[in-house]
Amino acid sequence: MSLLKAEALKFKNTTAMYILFLSPLFFLAFALFTALFAQSSPNQHDLSPFLSLLFNLWP
Repeated sequence: MSLLKAEALKFKNTTAMYILFLSPLFFLAFALFTALFAQSSPNQHDLSPFLSLLFNLWP
């Protein structure tokens, strides 16, 4: 039990904690942003310019 407390203290103020908790928020924001731009196409059968640019620049 004391080992778990020691690990919790090490994890308390580390950058790993911030990365662990903020990375899902980043991906959620990116998904919402992409979904909004995917619906902005004037023709329903065309791909959004934002999405085509994103997939062309994808590494």
